[in-house]
Amino acid sequence: DPGLRGFTDVDIWTREGDLGKAQDILRENGFSPLDGHPLLFHRGGVWVDLHSDLVGTGRVRSRGFGVKLDHDAVWNDARPLMMEGYEVLSLSAVDRLLFLCLHAFKHSFWRLIWTVDIAETVRKHRIDWDALIRRARDFGLERPVYYGLLCAKELLGAPVPEEALLLLSVRRGYVERKLSDLAISGLGTDGLSEALYLFSIPKVSQKLRFLWEVVFLRPEVRPQVDPKGGPLFYPRRLFRAGKLALEMARRAT
Repeated sequence: DPGLRGFTDVDIWTREGDLGKAQDILRENGFSPLDGHPLLFHRGGVWVDLHSDLVGTGRVRSRGFGVKLDHDAVWNDARPLMMEGYEVLSLSAVDRLLFLCLHAFKHSFWRLIWTVDIAETVRKHRIDWDALIRRARDFGLERPVYYGLLCAKELLGAPVPEEALLLLSVRRGYVERKLSDLAISGLGTDGLSEALYLFSIPKVSQKLRFLWEVVFLRPEVRPQVDPKGGPLFYPRRLFRAGKLALEMARRAT
């Protein structure tokens, strides 16, 4: 029963050109956008989050470095699904698994339910592993998929073929292995995904730009993360980065 799966909002993916239409439909049905977050709508206790980019470059533009996401290909492979008498489009099994891995990765695996989503998708669907690996390579998402599958396999015993992990060809150095151990141990730490994501970015200049944008958010983005605008926002972010570094150092000894 999908209703048993708890969630805080409903994510709806739409084409970039249809965002305005989607916003109008929500307003016509009594939803209001959250201040500082024009794509997050609410009506009472119901929240709807609109997306046009599945990677999340709207908040951190440099997250797109190294990613070659083809939204049209994902749309073309979407499957019709009946929901409450309405036909809607849903991601194919391969794309669903890929983006569940990306979602958990982006949020540092700090909620176990996101890893459960990955494990249950593997268990309940016949995954075309060759297609998944091709998709991950084509989109430049080998690491998010690798870590999502690895966590599901190690933490929850998901039947992920070892060959699939090997074919993703993620070569981890010492530092990356220590970082990934935090996720695999179930100790998702704030900032972990950004640290791991650095290994997917090809150029040093791009890595530095990514780090800068993650720490010092653009003015139009900060209200989404820090709606009160408190003076301790950046000290807290630096403190969390230091906490992650200390945890890595502790595990290295």
